[in-house]
Amino acid sequence: MDPKVHLISATPNPRAILKFCWDIITTPGFPENRPCLFMSDEHDNLPGIEVPDFDPKAMDQIVQEFCKSGLGGPLEMINFTFGFEGVTRAFTHQMVRTRLASYMQQSQRFTEFKDGLPVHKPSNIENWEQKSEDGSTAEEIWDGAIKNIEWSCSVLQGMGLPTQDLRGLYPTNVTTNIIQTIDYNALRHMLSHRLCTQAQQEEWGPLARRIKELVTIYDPILGENLRPACQIKGRCDFDTSLDRPCEIRDNLNIPVAKQKLRGVMRNLVAYGGYDWAKGFIGDDVLSQIGDFGEEVTGKPE
Repeated sequence: MDPKVHLISATPNPRAILKFCWDIITTPGFPENRPCLFMSDEHDNLPGIEVPDFDPKAMDQIVQEFCKSGLGGPLEMINFTFGFEGVTRAFTHQMVRTRLASYMQQSQRFTEFKDGLPVHKPSNIENWEQKSEDGSTAEEIWDGAIKNIEWSCSVLQGMGLPTQDLRGLYPTNVTTNIIQTIDYNALRHMLSHRLCTQAQQEEWGPLARRIKELVTIYDPILGENLRPACQIKGRCDFDTSLDRPCEIRDNLNIPVAKQKLRGVMRNLVAYGGYDWAKGFIGDDVLSQIGDFGEEVTGKPE
């Protein structure tokens, strides 16, 4: 079974909340035209949800402004609950590294796999051409190992061993189900890495793209702003000897990054002069900026 992700719930009327946040920031008094999300002076007479009408284009601009801003608070007020079905434990080990989220996962202490272990077999195993010295294919070796684990679990279970002790034999690729509740700001950070080509493509690739699709249905601008880090920052976060090759990184359009560096250099020159700024910023960074002239540094090219 292919892994799936479902959007179970999301904050109702996110734009009403963002508009309220915008008015709180920009209005001298308490905003009058506010969403009535169960707010009332009379606690025994709650009015329910009444959302004022907002100009769609103005709201598009507000949502976009909050997405561009480093002010993450308003975006943290929008929450999503996703259900992941048939993903591997390897996948969930990576997912829970996103700490600004809540999780509930299928328990291996209480779940008995009486009909065999549900184990995801990587496509590489099925298509691997090289054979072992005895002529076995990768798939035959894999299947044999899983059968040995299943046999051992069955025998130990018959001997009365508790399920919570059997789980020590389960492979990392045993499939599981997990629920994640996460705010939009944390989701942006998570997908900035998981939409990247450095993420495991067999599971993370399609699931991350599906999350983006689901959020885009919920709100097009919020979905549009779920992007890999290189598209947000104009540079790659994974450029070390530990990282995999990446055509996007190798052909990354870097004028955005250069422009940011030029801005930093301009501020440093204004503060301490060109020679001081050059010594402060270092030759490595200067080499990334490239040639720059009097317009940026006050010095001729």
